[in-house]
Amino acid sequence: MKKMIVSVTIAGITTLGFGSVASASETIDTESVNKIEMPSAGIKPDSKLYGIDKLFEKLSLALSMSEEGKTEKLIDFAEERLAELNEMDESELKEFAESIYEDYGITLDQANEVLARLMSEGKISEDQLANIQSKLENASDLEEDIESDKLENVPDNVKDKVQEIKSKAYAIAIASGMDSETAKDLKDRGFGYGEIFKLQGIANLSGISVDELLTLDVFEEDEDGEQTIDFGKLTKELGLSMKDVMSQFKEIRTSMRNNGSRPDFVDGMSKGQRPDFAGNGEKGRDSRTETTRKEGREYSEDRSEQKGMNRK
Repeated sequence: MKKMIVSVTIAGITTLGFGSVASASETIDTESVNKIEMPSAGIKPDSKLYGIDKLFEKLSLALSMSEEGKTEKLIDFAEERLAELNEMDESELKEFAESIYEDYGITLDQANEVLARLMSEGKISEDQLANIQSKLENASDLEEDIESDKLENVPDNVKDKVQEIKSKAYAIAIASGMDSETAKDLKDRGFGYGEIFKLQGIANLSGISVDELLTLDVFEEDEDGEQTIDFGKLTKELGLSMKDVMSQFKEIRTSMRNNGSRPDFVDGMSKGQRPDFAGNGEKGRDSRTETTRKEGREYSEDRSEQKGMNRK
C-alpha cells in the first residue's frame, strides 16, 4: 500500500498539471534561458487547490536529485509567483499581492543562498554555473514585465526588501573565482553566502576591499536580534545608490554573457581603480571619522561572537 501511495504521489507531480513542478524538471538550452518570458501562472492563490500546488512544490524540492536541480526549481517557483501576481485582477491583488510578492523574494533568496554555497565550495561545474546564473538573473529581470499597478498594494518595506534580494541575485550572477578561504572566513564570521557575494560585488564596484567595507557602521539587527548588513546604508556610505549598483551588476553580467569575459573596467577595479560612477563616494568615504569605523568593527566582531555562540 505504501508503494502504491508513493507511486500515485510522484505520478501526480508529473501529470496533474502543476506548472511549477513540471517546468522545473525540464532541460533548458542557452537560447531559451537568455530569452525572458513570463511563465504560466497555473493555479492562483484564490483557488482551493493552491495549497496543494504549494505542497507539491515542497515535495518536488525534497525529491531533487542534486543541489543544482534544487536551485533551478527554486528559480522556477519564484518566476511562477510573479506570473500569479501578473494575472491577478483588482480584488485578488488587494488580498494576495503583498504575500505573493514577498514569497517571490523569499524563494529567490533561497536560490541565492544555495547557488552561492555551491560556488563558494567549488561544487558546481562551469557549464551548470553559467546556466543557473543566467536563470537567476532572468528571474530578477522578470519583474520588469509586471504591470506597474500590480504592485500598488505592496508596502514599500516589502518592495525594498525584495529589491535588496534582487541585487544579491545580480551579484551572484556575476561572481566568479572568489577565493575559497576568504569565503570560508566570512562564513565563519556569520555572513550568509548571498551576503558574501554581494559584499564582494560591491567591493569590486567601489574599489574598496571587503574587510574595509566591514569596518563601516552599516549593521542592523533583524527581527531575531541578529546583526545583518544594511546594504542600502552601505551604498549610501559609499556615495552610491542601489540603482547604480544593480545597473553595474547587470552590465557586467551582460558583458560576461555576450563576450565570455568581464568588462575591462572590472579588471581595473581589482587593482584599486574606482569606476567613474563611484567617484562621488570618495568624498563621503574620506569624510567618515574613525569613530564610525570603530563602531562598524565592533558590530562585526559582536556578530561573529554571537554566531559562534549559536553554533555551540
